[in-house]
Amino acid sequence: MNLKQFLAYLPYNLEFRLPLNSDRYESIIEDEPWRLCFTFPEAIEKGLAYDFEKMKVYQLEPSFSIIDNRIFLGQMMTSLAFDLDDVYLDELIPILRPMSELNKVINHNGEEFIPMDYLKNKFPNLDMNQPTYDVMNHLLEWHFDVFDINKNYE
Repeated sequence: MNLKQFLAYLPYNLEFRLPLNSDRYESIIEDEPWRLCFTFPEAIEKGLAYDFEKMKVYQLEPSFSIIDNRIFLGQMMTSLAFDLDDVYLDELIPILRPMSELNKVINHNGEEFIPMDYLKNKFPNLDMNQPTYDVMNHLLEWHFDVFDINKNYE
């Protein structure tokens, strides 16, 4: 994800996940309360360890700066309420919906709807080959992968 792509999603509280090979998991594992009683493999066996693929990473206040040609996001939180300090964008994977889900029911901010139906009703002359500014804003708000970013993380 480059700076222009990141900026497009910035107003819409984009969530991220850590790559499974991230070094940041070690600090999270060290902070887990069960670690006082079990090793990590024992915790997994007992069902106490969290499925890291489901853990989300997000900013409480969207902001960034550029440090050494990298996008610095600063402190972030995980869905497990752990702080991650000094996080750079290139350490994260954005959580984006594939464009193929435009015709499927999605849940956004507690509301379930089919995005394409919503767009067709709101914009009768909808042309997805040349989406208007307003259509693009809706797609970004709903976290659709309009820039085909997910292909970089397969």
